[in-house]
Amino acid sequence: MPLCYGTSCLVAWSWPKLSYPSVGYEMSVKETRCSQLMAELMKGMCPSIRSCVLAENLLLDTLPMMLHIIVPNLRPVNTQLFNSREKAELSQVINIMIEYNLNYVQERTPEGSYVYTLDPNIEFLCCYPGMKSTRVLSYGGKQLVAHELELEKLRRAWEKLDITNNAPDSMDTGESEQRASIEPIRTSRSTEGPRKDVKTNKTTDTQLLPNHLQTLVPKVVTPDKVPHKALELKVAAFSDARDIN
Repeated sequence: MPLCYGTSCLVAWSWPKLSYPSVGYEMSVKETRCSQLMAELMKGMCPSIRSCVLAENLLLDTLPMMLHIIVPNLRPVNTQLFNSREKAELSQVINIMIEYNLNYVQERTPEGSYVYTLDPNIEFLCCYPGMKSTRVLSYGGKQLVAHELELEKLRRAWEKLDITNNAPDSMDTGESEQRASIEPIRTSRSTEGPRKDVKTNKTTDTQLLPNHLQTLVPKVVTPDKVPHKALELKVAAFSDARDIN
């Protein structure tokens, strides 16, 4: 009797729903995402740091500590009111984030609120699901760091632009020296006078000079070859002939 009662309790009238195991696929997708994040992080890093860092060592040793390093201890006040320690700490955080290609990007959550997340999201690489870091920067702090990051990137871009603009000065000096070396040859040929080719009866002096050193000779145009002048001359001649008649 007890055996029959237990069997009747375990028996169900509906078929159990079997689902295909998807854990392997989910882990494969997560692994692909982690690989893409690491590739993006390594691609945008400063060359001086990327040449000395391996991806495995960066993932296991550096990035877990990076989540604590890039969280400065700042007061929620204007940057003009920061003391020297806070300014130095903020500058250090900005330099580290630029060298490691990190940035804060504003995103909108499904609930409608806005949050700042790291780009690339190294929290996805270093933290377990549901685990949060002990030191978290506030929304205002992340906004301040993101603003300072943009200003620092613009400043460095302007410095590179100034360097590239000053670089052609050395090239100009080389061109001036080359032009100065060609100038005596040009003057000596001009003193000798233009030489004419026997067959074509054309001057060959300009053909010996490079194109950028040749000078244009203005073409002499007589009044009868100018369209409106020629028309005026014809009208004047016609009026004179009519007066004579």
